Amino acid sequence: MNERLTMTKDVVIIGAGSAGSRLASLLGKNFEITLIEEHDLVGEPVQCAGLVSPRCIDDITHKSKICEINDFVLHSPSGIKLELHSKEPKGVVIDRAKHDSLLAESAEKSGAEIIRKARADKIDVSGGSVKVTYRRDSSTKELSSELAVGAEGPRSLVRKYVTEEKPPLVYHGAQVTGHLKKDDLRDAVEMFLGNRIAPGFFAWKIPADDCTRIGLCSLPGKTPNQLLSSFIRSKFPSFKEDSRQAGIIPIGPLSSIANKRAILIGDAACQTKPLTGGGIYLGKCAAEMLAGSISSEGAVIAAGELYEKRFMTEFGRELSKAWRLRKIINEMSDRKLEKAIEVISDKKIISILEESGDIDYPANLTGAIIRKMPQLMKFLPELVRSGF
Repeated sequence: MNERLTMTKDVVIIGAGSAGSRLASLLGKNFEITLIEEHDLVGEPVQCAGLVSPRCIDDITHKSKICEINDFVLHSPSGIKLELHSKEPKGVVIDRAKHDSLLAESAEKSGAEIIRKARADKIDVSGGSVKVTYRRDSSTKELSSELAVGAEGPRSLVRKYVTEEKPPLVYHGAQVTGHLKKDDLRDAVEMFLGNRIAPGFFAWKIPADDCTRIGLCSLPGKTPNQLLSSFIRSKFPSFKEDSRQAGIIPIGPLSSIANKRAILIGDAACQTKPLTGGGIYLGKCAAEMLAGSISSEGAVIAAGELYEKRFMTEFGRELSKAWRLRKIINEMSDRKLEKAIEVISDKKIISILEESGDIDYPANLTGAIIRKMPQLMKFLPELVRSGF
């Protein structure tokens, strides 16, 4: 059964995850907002490690916080450990499903509508408005809006109406949640480098109150679930698995995140950190910038243009540097990784990382570290050529 133009909205947001729901929450009081959400429960299935910076937590999402992180341990391919301790928390472990559901609740309280168990099939941006066709149950319906925002993740439908580009790199990840024996428990977040462990990325262990999350990402063509099982057998044989998640992370810049009446935020816009894969903070900032642009300009094409300009002004340079560094790291052998970690284990570098390290802006420290330890150039001459 088909229904045509059931209602007209100011903004239709496809995807009620973290970025989409936050945008709706910010706009719902003053604009007609509809979110189209594929799943019945917002936030599920979980496809996130759940480690964020403290600036990601606010009055809406504070109840999703599980614990704070002051200690980080980086393991080289051979097992050399670089241990960092900060006086103030540098990380927060969250319940990602609860985080997103809290934002969705806030969106509905603000006046936004969420259409659950619905999948957007088509967008028509050829006229003076956007027409979004979606399926729910056995019926096909159509919404008309001034703007359509793609917040539906890596496999975004809206993205092809903004740019013909695909994400430059897509990581495939897997994570398990379970329990360790007391002897293996630590309050630190641990990261493990090595091309045999996680080709092109890293593995992690994250404490989450009475549970532990262990996961990794790998380059396309690899088998993250097999790599993860092998990693756990090798490093954490006492681990007892309760649940398993999987997902993909788009990495690398797009040339455009807004085109006329179609706009992208969050993973749909590849707004993820190239060095860590995290996207909640960038998605939060993008939602706030877009909401601010729509509030000042109205639900018009100029709002998308202003949003894109603001986002690139704030994050363009950092993300460009991090993307260049990610490509360099992906070409490094385990031997080079080993040598680089030996160099940055110097007390002067550790002091910089402990005092100024920021999981949201990691590339900003690269220049300062190189100036302190120019011998890094011996192992990373590519950094000079890339502009660091």
